[in-house]
Amino acid sequence: MKSLVLTPEMQEDSYAFKDWSGLKSIHQPTRKRYDNRSGKETREVSYCISFVQDSKLVFHAVHDHWKIEN
Repeated sequence: MKSLVLTPEMQEDSYAFKDWSGLKSIHQPTRKRYDNRSGKETREVSYCISFVQDSKLVFHAVHDHWKIEN
């Protein structure tokens, strides 16, 4: 998972983040899925925004959510 922790300057950018005060990080997880029937692997990229800076904590939250989905 790629992560970007926002700098204080980025957080203060009133134009880019005016509706997201307190936003701390942006994440790009990639999901891989293997279909046993077809033998094909698919990948899906998604994006997450978070008020948490710790990328490991965000990764575990996203991973735990995918376990529920599967």
